[in-house]
Parts: sequence; structure tokens; C-alpha cells
Amino acid sequence: MKKLLIIFLFLLCLFTFSFLIQAESIKIYPAQPVVITAPGQNPDGIMIKVVLDQQGIDYNYLPFLQANELDNYPTLILAIGHSCKGVGAAGVNFAEELTRTKNLIQEAKNKGKFIIITHLGGTGRREERSDNLLNIAVPNADYLIISKESNFDNYFSKAAQKYNIPLAIAENLSRIKPILAKLFKSQSQEVAYFINGDQKEPTIFINAGTHGDEIAGYQTALKMLEPVISGGRIIVIPRANPAAIAAFKRNAPGLANLNRAFPGNINGTQSEKRAAEIFTLIEKFSPDLVLDLHEAEEFNYLDKNQLGQSIIAYQEEETVWQGAMVTESLNEKITDLKEKFVLITYPVSGSLTWAVGKNLNIPAYTIETCRKLPLNKRVDYQIKIITSLLSLNGVEVRWP
Repeated sequence: MKKLLIIFLFLLCLFTFSFLIQAESIKIYPAQPVVITAPGQNPDGIMIKVVLDQQGIDYNYLPFLQANELDNYPTLILAIGHSCKGVGAAGVNFAEELTRTKNLIQEAKNKGKFIIITHLGGTGRREERSDNLLNIAVPNADYLIISKESNFDNYFSKAAQKYNIPLAIAENLSRIKPILAKLFKSQSQEVAYFINGDQKEPTIFINAGTHGDEIAGYQTALKMLEPVISGGRIIVIPRANPAAIAAFKRNAPGLANLNRAFPGNINGTQSEKRAAEIFTLIEKFSPDLVLDLHEAEEFNYLDKNQLGQSIIAYQEEETVWQGAMVTESLNEKITDLKEKFVLITYPVSGSLTWAVGKNLNIPAYTIETCRKLPLNKRVDYQIKIITSLLSLNGVEVRWP
């Protein structure tokens, strides 16, 4: 009996510890601006709003946020909990809130948003209607933040384990502040990458998030983790520059342009060190093709000094030929002249594409969409270009 008790306590500690470390091991951090809404019209959204305001995080609080309003927000916070008083005061009913939550989740998933689910109301707000909302949202979360009281029945612990979701449990409401502060201010000291596909040849490397305000790039990169990859594999860095993404700025605050620092210098500036970490990772995998995802402010068609809607190829014959094929094929289906893509063959010195082609002799492209297009259209263009280049290199993509 004593041995069984010891084993039980060990497993209990292990189980508990696993959830304590889940929140610490997150490698993908949410980007700004953030939009907050509170399904069930509870006051938790106001509490989150106050914390983000104190941290200087760019956010918008929209109590009646609709799915069609998500476009310009890479991060969605759903502060879930049904409040009879709140719903009554807002003039809505539970069925409407349930539908609104379903639509928000579906749109956020479709567009690659980072979804944070919070429940801070404790046992008093874990009644049937709240749980109905949670059952819709929790399986789709990228991160869970809850109060200890809310987890009285281990609902969130079990969900975190089942769906592999990082979970942060606050002992009390005052501990919500450091959790959110760390989540949005974190700077990964390692290069977080993901592999999709189990065949090593050919290997295609996709880099995104070098500039923190170029949303389509890192949303596309995350999207490329969803399909079934056959005939090779893709290695994806969704957020190459976490500090810039967290600040929603082109460059990390106080730092130089990362895309002018390649191949980098491990003993140089912070930007050069980061560039060297990424470049070393590419060297390690020795891919057959490297794709770097970016965005520009204006259409190249309207201003030749701008790169919007361009594919920039390192000036090597096969690379240029494949780039030309993809550009021509894509443009056949584009009717608006300004949205047509142009092939450029001189990547700027210091860029990842330039460094990979020059130093590693690996075919490389920079893909640039125009930020004046709707976000979903930019992501769609980038996915089409990626899948076309993958196909030319013998790698097939099958979407679920």
C-alpha cells in the first residue's frame, strides 16, 4: 500500500509539474495589436484590458467583436464566462453569444490568429452556459490563462494535456499581470522551428516574421504547418524576430534591421547574433530551397522602388527560371494589374535570400506581398507561391 501511495504521489507531482512547465516552454509568442472580447459579457475582459494597458501593449477592447472585424489583429483574447447581469445589460442573449463565439473561433483559425482563452471567474462562473462557451473555444486555443479556482475540477488541465495547449494557472488575480507581461514581452533566445513532413529529401526551408509588422508572412508560415506534406519536408521558422513581432514594429525596439544583418555574426550586435542563429540553422539542415516571407507598403506596379507583389530570386539560372515559371502561372489568374507579381533577380545585400544564395549556394527567394491588400488575400498569395515552388521541387501539399 505504501508503494502504491508513493507511486501515486509521484505521478501526481509529475502531472502537476507538466502543466507548470507548459506555459514556460512556449516558443511562439503572440503579436500585437491584440483584440479582446468577452463571450458571455463577463467583466474579465475589462481586467485583461487594464493589464494590457499597464504593460503598454497595443490592444482594442470590443465587447461585441464580430468575426469580420478580426483582419488587422494577429492576436485574439477571448475572456470567457457567462454573466446573466452582463448579457442582460448588453441586450443580447446566450444563443447570440454562442454563435458569435463560434464565428470568432472559426475565422481566427482560418486566418491563423493567435488565440488566447482566459477564465478568471472561478467556480462561480463555471456554470453550464460558461462551459458551453469553453467547450467551443478551448480546443482551439494557442494559450490558456486561468485562475486556480476556475480549474477546481481540472477541466483546463485535462484540456491542456489533450490538445497540447500551454497552460498558465494564476494563484490569484494579481498573478495574471506577470503572466500576460511575460507572454507579450518574451524574446526567444533560440530559433523556434517546426517540421512538417517526414521525408528528408528534398527539404524546403521557410522563414517568416523577420519584420514584426508584416503579419501575412508569419501567419502564412504557421498555416504551412497544417497540410499533409509528401515527397519531402518543410522546415518552418514562423517568427524569426519575436521581439519585433511582440512590439508589432518592423524592427525590434532599439535594434537594427534583421534583414540587413545576414549571414550574421555570433559575436556582433543583437541583430547580427540573431541572424547568425537563423543562418546556422539553415546550414545545419542544408535545404534544397529557402523561402523568406515579407510584405511591402506599396505595389511594385505603382512604384518601382517598392516591392509589393514581387518574387525576388537569387541570381542563379535555375532559381530565376523557377521564379519566372511561378510568376507567369500566378499572373495568368490575376485580373487586377497592380496585383500581378514581378520577378526581381537582385536581392539586397544583407538579406537572408542574398546570404543563402551567395554563401551557401542554395536556391533562395524573397516573397513580397503588398500590405494594401486584405490580410487573407496576402496570405492566400503567399501560400500559392509556396505551393507552386514546392511542387516544382517535387514536394506536394495536401490540405485537410
